[in-house]
Amino acid sequence: MNIVEQKNEQKSKEEIIAQLSKLSLLEISETQHDSLMNDLASILKYVQRLQKIDTEGVIPTHHGTIEEMVIRPDAIQRSSHAKALISNVPEQNEGQIKVKGVFGNGA
Repeated sequence: MNIVEQKNEQKSKEEIIAQLSKLSLLEISETQHDSLMNDLASILKYVQRLQKIDTEGVIPTHHGTIEEMVIRPDAIQRSSHAKALISNVPEQNEGQIKVKGVFGNGA
């Protein structure tokens, strides 16, 4: 029994795949199920290995480098490209780009 199966004994493979499909907004075909479950098992196994690493005394970091972040001043600037951008989009409403919804019914 692999780690995915151990962690999800109460869930079937189909339930796990359905949940992942829903959360990722991806359509997962039947032929991809076994491969996906194997990939998940490998990922979870690697995470278990990482959890065993002794990090006592290691200072937490939020970034991989120690360089100082340079931030430009926050200033409103007019863009001369806005009208050209809006003229090239398939749908717009009062100068705003209209995009397909990703949550709920897609409206």
